[in-house]
Amino acid sequence: MVEIIVKAPKRKNRSYVFSSDAEADRFVEMLEKNAIRVKENPPKLTREQIEQLEYEEDVRDVKKALAEYERTGRSYSLEEIKAELGL
Repeated sequence: MVEIIVKAPKRKNRSYVFSSDAEADRFVEMLEKNAIRVKENPPKLTREQIEQLEYEEDVRDVKKALAEYERTGRSYSLEEIKAELGL
């Protein structure tokens, strides 16, 4: 049996137990492709790493917004957004 603990922002910690090493290996491979591996006391991220993470987050947000637009056909003006945010 293999146990993997994932600590994510916003208190989304999860524990996973895999009954086979193969399943655990597939999970770890997916993490290796999509996350930055750190040690117990990780060093600070470099500016380049931070910028890359921010860029990837922006790409996800844009894709989400485009999917919402394609689903609803609704777009918002800058004035509508400012009013909604109270700016």
